[in-house]
Amino acid sequence: MFFIVLPLITLVTLLIFYKLVFLRNPTRSVPKQRVIVSPADGKVIMAQPYSSNQLLLHKGNKPSKGSVHTLTGSVGTEGYVVSIFMNIFNVHYNRIPYDGTVIQIKHSQGKYIPAHTLKASFKNEKTETIITSKSMTIKVIQVAGFLARRIETYVKKDDHVRTGQILGRINFGSQVTVILPVNVTLNVKSGDKVKAGESIIAYPR
Repeated sequence: MFFIVLPLITLVTLLIFYKLVFLRNPTRSVPKQRVIVSPADGKVIMAQPYSSNQLLLHKGNKPSKGSVHTLTGSVGTEGYVVSIFMNIFNVHYNRIPYDGTVIQIKHSQGKYIPAHTLKASFKNEKTETIITSKSMTIKVIQVAGFLARRIETYVKKDDHVRTGQILGRINFGSQVTVILPVNVTLNVKSGDKVKAGESIIAYPR
């Protein structure tokens, strides 16, 4: 009897945990001013500039020049990279960081290495969404992680989107990386905790 009841209790616990934790979508207080907000809940694992297709990366976490260009080329030859790691307890809905129009959505197959370093942005399965406005172009990259095997993107090409609007969702622990143009001032650093649609990660200049 014990060997029957225990798996049932475990299954019910997991289902409740999934519904109450993974599927929660709390209301967020989106800033009224003209700012760039975090697209994800979690911990900032990188907030650094790139220039001439080279990132200023921590030692031991430097991808090839070609890989860097793959991520940043559609935004510009210089700008900023902000990567946010989402653990299994974070809200997994992602949000639009800035008003604009979706001009491209690209899904790429890849690996499922742990998503707590920038390396995952280059190696893992991901969906890249490019949003443009009169003043800037931003790329949001939803990255699958070791456990995350499903990326959902709810917007489509040519959609007009608003700051704080739901972009999509990644199930389980994962990462969201944002490529920002040079004409912004960063407002976050590595180690900061952020909330999607609410925390200000940069100010347009």
